Amino acid sequence: MSATDSRPDSTRDVVIPGGQDSSRLSGELTLPTYARGLVVFACTGLASRRRPSLKTTVERIRRNVEVATLVVDLLTPDEDEPGPQTPHPFGDHEARHAGPNVTALAQRLYAATDWVLTEPNASHLRIGYYASGVAAAAALVTASTRPDVRAIVSTAGRADLAGQALEAVLVPTLFIASEADDIALASNRSARGRLRGKSELALLGGAGANANLESGQVLEELTSVASEWFARHLA
Repeated sequence: MSATDSRPDSTRDVVIPGGQDSSRLSGELTLPTYARGLVVFACTGLASRRRPSLKTTVERIRRNVEVATLVVDLLTPDEDEPGPQTPHPFGDHEARHAGPNVTALAQRLYAATDWVLTEPNASHLRIGYYASGVAAAAALVTASTRPDVRAIVSTAGRADLAGQALEAVLVPTLFIASEADDIALASNRSARGRLRGKSELALLGGAGANANLESGQVLEELTSVASEWFARHLA
């Protein structure tokens, strides 16, 4: 660890095999000697992975719940800013306008989960997923086929994009949305209606608040309710 690196000694940068498409995914793994579980934070792009609010959320959940954490970017750098030569399914004309392919992202999250469980201190840990936006849909698709995933937290997520996989999700899922975010509210309520497992919807910000979950008191409340969910289901 460099003199300017303020991360815990148990934290390191990792490169993770992305599975079927031979991609290489960037991530940051914190694996303390003792952990009650492992929370995988699924991101889509460098800007998403490096948001200060995400760093704060990861640190608070790791401390509050006493878990190991893996922050993984489900997009490669080329896919993050796709051009004409970017491989399918992220670089074609339709993908650039419709957004990332949820199925492909889910396959990568599945592979990243397999990879982290090969770590000596992680193989026995219960898994939780934390994701936003389209990554939340990918987390739900992945969890629909992984019995070792014990909890999901979706923040401002597009859970509805998980499609038919929602009906196979048995994992306890917490949806977090701003009361002012009509799109996220509609998406989460639609998804909850199709889940077979336990789910809850936490509305943050209060009446008249903006849709930002990433600042001030709202972020503190978000990390608190997310921590409580993981503590309850990863214990």
